[in-house]
Amino acid sequence: MRYLFLLFAFVYFLPSGFSQPYYITTIAGNGTNVENGNGGMATSAGLQTGNPSVPDKYGNIYLATRWVNNTVRKIDASGRITHFAGDGTAVSAGDGGPASSASLNDPLWVLTDDSANVYIVENLGCRVRKVDYRTGRISTYAGNGGSTFSGEGRPASATSFGYITSMAFDSHGNVLLCANNGYINKIDKATSIVSNIAGNGRCVRNVSSSGPATADSGCYIYVCVDRHDNIYTSDLTLIRKIDSGTNFIHTLAGSLDTSFAYADSVPATNAHIEMYDINSDSFGRIYYSDVLRLRTRMVDTNGYVYTIGGNGIRGYSGDGGPAINAKIYDPLSTVVGACGEIYMNDAGNYRVRKIYKEYLPNISISLTNQASTTETGVVQFCSRYPTTLHAFYSRGGPSPAFRWYINGAPITTSLPYYTFTPNSGDSVRCEIVSDLYCVTNRVASSNSIQFIIDTLSPVSVSLSGIAGAAIGDTVHLNATITGAGSSYTLKWYNGDSLFATTTTPTVQYVKTRAIDSITVVLTSTARGCYDSTGSPIKTIVRYNTSVPVVTTAANEIWLQPNPAQTEIQIVAGNDWEQLVVTDVSGRVMYRESNQQHRSTQLNIASWPKGLYFVHTGTVAGKFLKD
Repeated sequence: MRYLFLLFAFVYFLPSGFSQPYYITTIAGNGTNVENGNGGMATSAGLQTGNPSVPDKYGNIYLATRWVNNTVRKIDASGRITHFAGDGTAVSAGDGGPASSASLNDPLWVLTDDSANVYIVENLGCRVRKVDYRTGRISTYAGNGGSTFSGEGRPASATSFGYITSMAFDSHGNVLLCANNGYINKIDKATSIVSNIAGNGRCVRNVSSSGPATADSGCYIYVCVDRHDNIYTSDLTLIRKIDSGTNFIHTLAGSLDTSFAYADSVPATNAHIEMYDINSDSFGRIYYSDVLRLRTRMVDTNGYVYTIGGNGIRGYSGDGGPAINAKIYDPLSTVVGACGEIYMNDAGNYRVRKIYKEYLPNISISLTNQASTTETGVVQFCSRYPTTLHAFYSRGGPSPAFRWYINGAPITTSLPYYTFTPNSGDSVRCEIVSDLYCVTNRVASSNSIQFIIDTLSPVSVSLSGIAGAAIGDTVHLNATITGAGSSYTLKWYNGDSLFATTTTPTVQYVKTRAIDSITVVLTSTARGCYDSTGSPIKTIVRYNTSVPVVTTAANEIWLQPNPAQTEIQIVAGNDWEQLVVTDVSGRVMYRESNQQHRSTQLNIASWPKGLYFVHTGTVAGKFLKD
């Protein structure tokens, strides 16, 4: 897809590492320190404090208004604001009833899970409350109201955590909590049992050492998790990272050296920062509110710090323009949405503001077959073999819909993959319909893949060689091959025993038995085709009529196979001057004269079934045509 962008006449400066600026807008609050306006547009409503949540899968945003109001408000996808939870009374009460009439004790943060259930962190209530999205009823998810930590190993709702300051989900749906207890606690999604994953309970500020997280003595106030389950935590001055693979902790950003001044494009460990909270996006970039410098800042994946919002001047301005030129008044929280947009509590302005890229990314899809990685354009493929095409996409939302087309005709499937047997010239593409709240274009189309089919001409192999040989003789065999290309492998068998593997059509071996039955198996490796698992297609042809290699004594005759159907091999112990084959009535079916040799092979496919007699002048035998 191509887009035409308009150029505007303003000038702004981007920190290095950014190819596209962040912009800023207000999504809630009219600048008055009064909670009002429910039922109307959020930008016309009055707010007090309003720490925002990340939008849930339906685009709803929740605001925690602590201290005075003790409520949670909801901004739906259309921008309207309503009362959601809390009756204004600063106690934890109302479990089992509607959240709208329950009491909340200092709601600090709001989070949502993949099912859009709402979790409210009550700081002074020492609890996490949960509101079921379907019913709207509230319950206690974690914490029993105790202000000190009662230890791990208990169910979350029966555990005393202390004053809970932060909460996050990992990729498995487990909950991580920070409180004033010197630990990062984990609540197992399946069992709800509490365990300690970091800290030794001491809660010491400004610890910058590294080592095992469970032995660390840091004070953990805020926590977030990236898509690889690395954990980030801060104590207002330092940001530290716990590696998901090793569970070791180290300092990622911040310095205890107060001589480090504010600067951009510098290593984050050289930055003296004071933050209110931290959050991460799916790529592991960390965002925080730099309260003293009135900015929203980011630590990128290379460990450098940048400003993405705020010019350091206290005030309210800049909506619609570059975020780094805007005035912000006391940024107190920063959360990151699924499209990389940042929601910030501009507390001094009694507003919630969004920092975002001007053009949100659109959905992209590529198709692959199982033979390789991403395929585009024309694909060489084999006839008679099915392939599975996969749609890879980004920003599709929790429940995207898919539409597949073959040669422009729709296929009745809505899955992100499609299996079919292609014909030569088939062209396949896929469309996705996103249900993610933040994408600009809901429908996107993939590239097309056109199939050119290799018709796989028949591969065959036949054998020829010496039919009569004595035990101990070296026997030479030849394979005649068609349709296998220039690269193939032959496996030679005597009965069921493999005696040679070659890449040429000849083989020799020493005869050890009176009767040997030789077969060869051909594998073509030059077909240029792949099966559904990506391995070369093995076109195997076994020559079922074996070449007999026999030893016969003088005055003996050997007939093989007997009974026979299509061919009969005749081997005599002496040279013959003539060979005659007759049926039971004496009719001559085959005759050769003046031929001094010992063996021949006859095609008897058209002969009637019955008994036949063989005469060489010196020996005789008989065989049955079946």
